Amino acid sequence: MIDLVLGVFAVWRLTEIITVDRIFDPVRKRWPIYFLSCPRCVSVWVAMAVTMAYVKAPYLIWPFGLSGIYILASQAWARFLNEIPEGALLVQTGNQGAVEIRGRNMNRAQISKILLDAYNLVMKGAA
Repeated sequence: MIDLVLGVFAVWRLTEIITVDRIFDPVRKRWPIYFLSCPRCVSVWVAMAVTMAYVKAPYLIWPFGLSGIYILASQAWARFLNEIPEGALLVQTGNQGAVEIRGRNMNRAQISKILLDAYNLVMKGAA
């Protein structure tokens, strides 16, 4: 059963890599055909490759399946954290490693002051 679940996530993740992720941009730009940007099209061929990989070596699909589970779990966690309590900050990294800082009903000056105070506290403790 776990292999089936990981297989589904592996197909999803590999399809995302080919059709959406930046790592595949050079290929999509070199061959700008509809197929490489169509998740429904790519997923059929990826599913065949995952099935063949599973038959030969079942554990080859695990990294992609676990990667898919991680991405979906992190998206669910981000949605859960989207409700920021009053006066709290949410600091998270985006898809490409960018840092996003948000505060509920706070402007940039208030957020900057909180971050500066936290930095000063950490530096005081390190000294």
